[in-house]
Amino acid sequence: MAEIESTTTRAREFECMRRVKLSLSVIAGLALTSASALGAPEAVSGTAPVTAPVAVGTTPPPTAASGSTAGATTAPASSTAEPAAAPAGPTASPHASDEPLVLLTGDPLTSMAHRRQADLARTNRLSQLENISRAEAGMRAGSIGILVRDPSGNALGGRKVILKRLRESIAEGNQSDELETTSNPEGHAGFVDQSTNSDYQYEVIVREGGAQYSSGAFRMDRQNGQLVVLNIFPTTPNIDDTFIASRALFVVEPRDDIFQIQVLYRLHNTNPVSWVPDDFRIHLPSKAKAFRAATSDGDLQLIEEGDAVRVKGTIGPGEHELSYSYQLDNPGEPTAHLQLPLPPHTVDAKIYVESSSQMGLSSPDLDAATETRGKNGQRALMALRDFLNANATRPSELSATITGLPTRGSGPIVAAILAALLGGFGVFAARAAKQTGPLAAEDRERARNLLLDELVALERAFRGDQIGPKTYEQTKRTLLEALVRIEATARA
Repeated sequence: MAEIESTTTRAREFECMRRVKLSLSVIAGLALTSASALGAPEAVSGTAPVTAPVAVGTTPPPTAASGSTAGATTAPASSTAEPAAAPAGPTASPHASDEPLVLLTGDPLTSMAHRRQADLARTNRLSQLENISRAEAGMRAGSIGILVRDPSGNALGGRKVILKRLRESIAEGNQSDELETTSNPEGHAGFVDQSTNSDYQYEVIVREGGAQYSSGAFRMDRQNGQLVVLNIFPTTPNIDDTFIASRALFVVEPRDDIFQIQVLYRLHNTNPVSWVPDDFRIHLPSKAKAFRAATSDGDLQLIEEGDAVRVKGTIGPGEHELSYSYQLDNPGEPTAHLQLPLPPHTVDAKIYVESSSQMGLSSPDLDAATETRGKNGQRALMALRDFLNANATRPSELSATITGLPTRGSGPIVAAILAALLGGFGVFAARAAKQTGPLAAEDRERARNLLLDELVALERAFRGDQIGPKTYEQTKRTLLEALVRIEATARA
């Protein structure tokens, strides 16, 4: 373990030096200071023109585009321009100090070497080639300098580079468009004279082999340009041609009439091959409803198709998140059995259930549940299992049983009957007030005592977890409204 940590430290130091070298290389190729760059098309409306060049003595700029409509492409920079130094390739392995790590493919549970690679991936101890998007000192304000390269650090020329622009405005509504250019033989591309106002948001995208590679959304710095480096990887539709280690978290919230279930998957890809699945489907439990997908990173999408959710998009090297929620009916029984879908190549899973003191959680697929506390101090139960280290078969879905749930019993029925009786009593009281004057003091006192007794019984049922908060609030409101009507008849 000490050797792994030491090698990992050296790898990170190497990565830091490589990035410094890369920044200098890209600035040299993308300073955008030549006459051709300064003569680019008119800037986006509202953008201050840039007149002062920076980084004197740099090489001529690469392709540049500014203010053109979607689809407009500028010519590549002159082929006589001095090529920038090629950045270093992927960093060394954290496993060995003498030779690079040979990254494995396939299921993380295939062998001990596979398990070790998955463990390094999920704890972020495996250095990987990452995209870069940051404000860069020395680059001209309003400019975006881009380098497109392969996993070995070789420049990729002739790639279409898209700049997505979004202007956010409450008064006028959001407006978006796209600009296009092409990387030159040195892999460089650029856009100049872009707005640095805070209401503008940008994203650089390159699509290749059915995959999409993105800088992520960013806003321009007012003093410096933006440096973007995109790594383009080979693609495969087969998950076993790369290395995916998945983690799953389920948060279950029991409510009066439903179970609200939040799901988070983290997918770690540690092989320099992007997985672009043809048919990646998550099969939801029977009778699941109210499916809702959270925002996913990159071009990943969750699309509901019948009783399944289809996952589309690019799962490239690095970490990706998929998050969604759905509901299951709560029949009001003391015990509930849940089936929770796992992603492919799961290496660990966790279930977190908000609970009362009477509730329990068990799963044949996970270790024994332990009591914990939520961020607001509420009691919860948590069960988990690390499949990398457990001598157990990984299931395709988790089975979970929740016991000690509050039962509906006669509570909701009594509440409904009581509400109907009180509604009828209110009508009767109103009629009596019009026809014969206020209710007799004896009848009013009897009704008041009845309602107060019901309020006490309701409070006991709620504190004893016999009814849920929704039933409690609705019934309490009905009883209080009835008390108000009774008092009103006394003054009529």
